[in-house]
Amino acid sequence: MEARQPHFSDQFCRDIERAVIARFVKYDALLKSDFDLCDFNESLVCIELRRIEAKRNLEGSDLKTLFSIKDIKEDIKGCLEKYFVLQPMSNATTVEYSDSIGSGCCKYNKSTQSITVRRAEFNPPRDEEFDFSQFTQNEKVIDHLTWGLEFSRIKKLDAKTKSKKIFFQDKPISELNHSDQKTSIELKLDRNSNFFRHNKFSMLFKEGVLDLFYYLNAEYIKDDKSPKSKYSSIYHFLKYLHLIAGTQLEYIEFIESELEVSMSKILPENYKYNETILPLLKQLKSDFDRGNRNE
Repeated sequence: MEARQPHFSDQFCRDIERAVIARFVKYDALLKSDFDLCDFNESLVCIELRRIEAKRNLEGSDLKTLFSIKDIKEDIKGCLEKYFVLQPMSNATTVEYSDSIGSGCCKYNKSTQSITVRRAEFNPPRDEEFDFSQFTQNEKVIDHLTWGLEFSRIKKLDAKTKSKKIFFQDKPISELNHSDQKTSIELKLDRNSNFFRHNKFSMLFKEGVLDLFYYLNAEYIKDDKSPKSKYSSIYHFLKYLHLIAGTQLEYIEFIESELEVSMSKILPENYKYNETILPLLKQLKSDFDRGNRNE
C-alpha cells in the first residue's frame, strides 16, 4: 500500500529546511569566527565545549528517538516528511486566512480538514502565503535538526583538527576547578601535540590514515564501554584495508600512549566482528570518504 502524501508536505519540508539551514549557516559562521581567534590550545577546548553543548541539547530533546544524527546529516527532507506525517495538521487539504489569529499560530480543524493561519508577506514574494517555520509548534523540530547538524559539524571539526582529539577527564570541563582544568589541559595537550607525528608512531599508519583512525575513534561508539574490544576491532578493520604499516606491538603502544588504554594484546576477530562490527566500520569509512569529498 502506497504511503499517504500529505497535501502540505512539500511546503512544510521546504519551509522548515530553509529555517534549519539558515540557522546552521549562522552557527557555522560564528564557530569559524571563534575558531579563527583561538590559538592552538584554545581551539581544542573550544571544540570540546561545543560538542558537550550540542550533545546536551540533543539529549534533552523530545525528538531524540525519532531520528538519528546520521539521518539528520544525510536526509533532512526525509526526517521532515517523517515528522510531518505524525502531526494532526498533516491531514489538512485546505488553508484559510484570518487576521484574528495570532502571529505564529496555526489552528487545525479536523472536521473541515483545514488549517487557519495569518497571511504572511514575503520579500521577495513566494507562491505560498504562509510559512510553516513561523509556527510556534514547529520550533522544537527546527531546534532538533539544527542541533543535529551542529553536532555533526563539531565531530567533523574534531576529527580534522591537526592534533585531533583532546582527551579530557570523565567529568566535563565546566565541572573542573581552575587548577584541575589547567593541569588536565596541559597534560593532554602535551600528549596529543604534533610531536607524536615525528616519533616512533609516525610510521604506524599509512599516509592520511591518521585522520580516519580518529574519525573511527569518535564515531564508532558501539564498544565504548569495552575499549580493548573497540581498538582491536579498529585495528582489524584498518589491517583488512591494508592501511596499517606498523606491527601489532607498535599499535598497542600507540593506543596506550595516546589514548591511555592499557592493552596486552589485540583481541581476535569473532562472529560478532564479522556480522555486525565490520559492516558498521565499512559504513563509517564510507561516510568519512564522502565527507572528505564534500570538503
